[in-house]
Amino acid sequence: MASLDYSQPLSDLLRTGTAVAHDNLEHSDGAGWLVRGELDRDEYVRFLMMLWHVYDALESALAHHAANPALAPSYNPTLLSRTAALDADISHFLDVPSTAWLSHPIAKQLSSSPPAPLSAYTSRLSFLSSTHPHLLLAHAYVRYLGDLSGGQTIKRRVAKAYGLDTKDSRGIEFYEFNQPGSGSATGSLGDMKRIKEWYRDAMNSGVGDDERLKAAIVEEANTAFTLNAGLFSTLRAPSRHKPTPLTLSPSSTPALGDPTTPLTSAMSSPSTPNSTSQSPIEDDENKWVTNVPQPKPLMDIPKDGGYSVTSVVVFIVAVGLAHFIIVVGGFSGQRGYDKLVAVAGRLGITI
Repeated sequence: MASLDYSQPLSDLLRTGTAVAHDNLEHSDGAGWLVRGELDRDEYVRFLMMLWHVYDALESALAHHAANPALAPSYNPTLLSRTAALDADISHFLDVPSTAWLSHPIAKQLSSSPPAPLSAYTSRLSFLSSTHPHLLLAHAYVRYLGDLSGGQTIKRRVAKAYGLDTKDSRGIEFYEFNQPGSGSATGSLGDMKRIKEWYRDAMNSGVGDDERLKAAIVEEANTAFTLNAGLFSTLRAPSRHKPTPLTLSPSSTPALGDPTTPLTSAMSSPSTPNSTSQSPIEDDENKWVTNVPQPKPLMDIPKDGGYSVTSVVVFIVAVGLAHFIIVVGGFSGQRGYDKLVAVAGRLGITI
């Protein structure tokens, strides 16, 4: 982690001091599957259950230490709490009453034999609650600010992937926050931005100018990102594997869709500026051979495979005229046929 100036506000320090950890998490396989809405339905529900355990531990600890000077300014469960929303989403997916999902086989397995990363996450939160409650602010920052930011993109992908209606909160309550001060009305993207601004100001107020505390919170925030990466590492790969695009060009040329070769560039015409000119015929047997001359047809064949009426009429008239000339000239037999071929050739007809 780069050297930081701890005289700066905590919100600025967290943004700078966790940038690498944030990028690592964002580019993990599990995060990619989630953001693109690729997880199998059961696996997505399993992920929500793991988040429920995390938020249950975090929000219980925050409630217990609500009066802590570092936590009090940003503590607003009515606005931020996610545990109840996760319960509602899981219940919707499994079509069971609230909390009844806890007896579902997936939930029972998570409780009886939780993945190591999940145990590490909840254990860390319990440890901080008992020993260093002020550091819970780092975990609240990572989770809540992430839900308010990238979570809004995930919401749309999840709704599309699992057939949910974005106008109906059922199944996607976890990603929705209420308008500040309303208590019930779903907030807009503008409201999300205002909540984030308020939260950053509240964090700065709670920590003040205590540089040692700022340093400890930044360090713990990086730990929080690592713990979240651990959760993503437990996700199972989607069963619907997408086929690898077929490459019809030499191996040295990036396939269509490769980040270095946009589709529009790959399909541009030879006259496009900056396009690479190639020799009509390549000696390398692994490369395509192009621009080989083809025999000229009797008549131009349209792209749709048919002939125009005009072309057919011209052809019939030309053949008839050639035949008329031969007959009037008194030619017959092989001599007549040879003459017919010669006359037809002058008329541009191949017999």
